[in-house]
Amino acid sequence: MFDVKPVLQNAPQCVEKVGLLLKKNSPTILTGLGIVGFVSTVVVACKETPKAITLMEEEQERQDRNEESGPVAKAKMIVSVAPAYLPAVGLGIVSAGCIIGANHVNLQRNAAFATAYGMLAKEFSEYQGSVAEKFGKKKFDELHDEFVTKDVKNAAVDDDKYIDAGCGNERCFEKYSGRYFRSDAEHLRKIENEINQDMLNDDLSSISLNSVYDHMNLPDIKKGDLIGWNAHDLNSCKELFRFIFTYTEDENENPVRIVSFARDPYPDYEYPSNSNYEGSSYR
Repeated sequence: MFDVKPVLQNAPQCVEKVGLLLKKNSPTILTGLGIVGFVSTVVVACKETPKAITLMEEEQERQDRNEESGPVAKAKMIVSVAPAYLPAVGLGIVSAGCIIGANHVNLQRNAAFATAYGMLAKEFSEYQGSVAEKFGKKKFDELHDEFVTKDVKNAAVDDDKYIDAGCGNERCFEKYSGRYFRSDAEHLRKIENEINQDMLNDDLSSISLNSVYDHMNLPDIKKGDLIGWNAHDLNSCKELFRFIFTYTEDENENPVRIVSFARDPYPDYEYPSNSNYEGSSYR
């Protein structure tokens, strides 16, 4: 005889796991339901069209008998076919609700990610400040330089692997995306000045990482439009958009300029933060 007791004992755990799974994948599920719903709306509408035509013909005959015409007659014609399309309209409304619900969940999650990122960035900035205070700025700078140069020191990159940015011929390494390119300090400082001038003149309220790469003549990266900097946030902590230059040599003893950002790009950058942005600042 089948013993249902273990099943009943494990039922709450199973229900909880299913609930968590549904919650985790709710945007995907809602989007899928919305797509299926819209397809079903078209199918149902097509299926009900013959019925709608019959209703229209019956209404037209009635209006002809009563010699009805004008806007009122047209309104009655629309009302006469409404019952045929009510199921399709209902499906369309539910489908739209699913799509809107999926978008709402995604917006909430993105807001939560942005908040969490801001908190982590603030803690990291405070940690850097504590290290610099305890060991001194000189030692902190040495540790920072060692950190940012380790990837380049252990790499031997062929010349054809460098992206030609069209301005300058120095070997450069962009720390955030991990790409090698050729440029020079004059061109990069010019980019800094252009971005900061636009921000100070209120011509630019925010800028994405990919927009900065466009200034640098580097290709966009996949998520480069989702992160960036906000002019209000930078101004609120008395900062400007800045590159940090660190110099080292690669494995073949070629000089390489490492280019990093004074403050890392962050999500939800198009809107000013509720409090001063405390993103990581190396120097």
